[in-house]
Amino acid sequence: MAVNKIISIYNGSPRKTGNTAFATNFLKKELETIAGAKVKHYSIIDYHIEPCFGCRKCMELKHCTNRKDEFEFLFNTVKNSDITIWGVPVYWFAPPGITKNFIDRTHAYFVCKPMLHNQKTYIINIGTNSGFETSESVMKSWLEWYGANIKKSINIFATEINDIKNNNSKIKQLKELTEEIIRNL
Repeated sequence: MAVNKIISIYNGSPRKTGNTAFATNFLKKELETIAGAKVKHYSIIDYHIEPCFGCRKCMELKHCTNRKDEFEFLFNTVKNSDITIWGVPVYWFAPPGITKNFIDRTHAYFVCKPMLHNQKTYIINIGTNSGFETSESVMKSWLEWYGANIKKSINIFATEINDIKNNNSKIKQLKELTEEIIRNL
């Protein structure tokens, strides 16, 4: 089965070798192998993204005035995708700072909704034993504001590196998510 959709996976963790990186890379490999999809994988930590400075000029211009970083490039990958998958660790009941910083920078497009009209979106929240609801709420409210169609959000309990890799029930969660994504292609 060849897939002509643009599928982008985003690793929202500051750790390049942690559980979120494992989960997002696992999904990429599964989607490429099983569905023959071409999947692009982005780690937010790999991009220089400055914080929102709250100047509010974006409300008039409908774009961010800060053009000195890689935010626009990365946000364009989101806007140009048919399907996005967000792997996000839970840090103190919210996405980590690098992901929240990226989300905040999209405020420049607040008046431009629905930019992600009907984009199929999946969220993988990875955390210890609390904060899933609030972190998921941040991700969902942000994506839904711009028109994304959130198909599924899953929570995976993991604390230490390799907690997902070494646990068959957690791998099963990722495989089930892969199957659902493929069904919705």
